[in-house]
Amino acid sequence: MKKSEIIKIATLIANIDDNATMSKVINLIKDQQRNIKAKAILIAKATFSVGDTVNIRTKTGNRVGVITKVNRSRCDCTIKGQSYTVPMTIMEAV
Repeated sequence: MKKSEIIKIATLIANIDDNATMSKVINLIKDQQRNIKAKAILIAKATFSVGDTVNIRTKTGNRVGVITKVNRSRCDCTIKGQSYTVPMTIMEAV
């Protein structure tokens, strides 16, 4: 999205003057956010399978793990002998 489009959207939001309209806009944004996340999870789920080695981006750095189970939006991964449930959105294939 272009910067000019974002500015237009911000201006439109700033001009909202009642709670009912603001609530509708917030709900539309939340719905779109859910759709974007669901699409990302579908793409990731098609990418990963049991036995794959993955790079996991964490706050403390990157970790390398092996997928032991693929769930709906997360994978069970083994990292240095310990099992973790990891969101697919922070994993990438090695």
